[in-house]
Amino acid sequence: MLPRNLGLKLTAFVLAVVLWGWVLVNQRTIASARTVPVVVHTVGAPPAGVKVSSVQVTPPVVTIAGAEEDVSDVKAVETADLSLDRVTTDTTQELALVTPKGIRLLRDTEVRVTVRVEKALPTAP
Repeated sequence: MLPRNLGLKLTAFVLAVVLWGWVLVNQRTIASARTVPVVVHTVGAPPAGVKVSSVQVTPPVVTIAGAEEDVSDVKAVETADLSLDRVTTDTTQELALVTPKGIRLLRDTEVRVTVRVEKALPTAP
């Protein structure tokens, strides 16, 4: 004769095994967190006669999380590409952050980048 509630007991056992397996696989993913600087990734150059005088990013740092060995390898988080090809006046843009594999951002996923420009002095021939 089958014990009472055998189906319920088997379901509980299977659920316990699945949860145990999930914890073993995922326990390394939230092992460490730290703050790192944000680096603006620029591409191209401003048009002739224009010179970039400063690039500011807000916030300047972000908090990352992941496995301890992954987090310790990250020295900074870069932004998506900021094209300077058409920058002729001061400009502000929202840029996404690009995280390495295995790393996630705890708060900000975008930053505000302000580029200040000035007229370049002509160079002597």
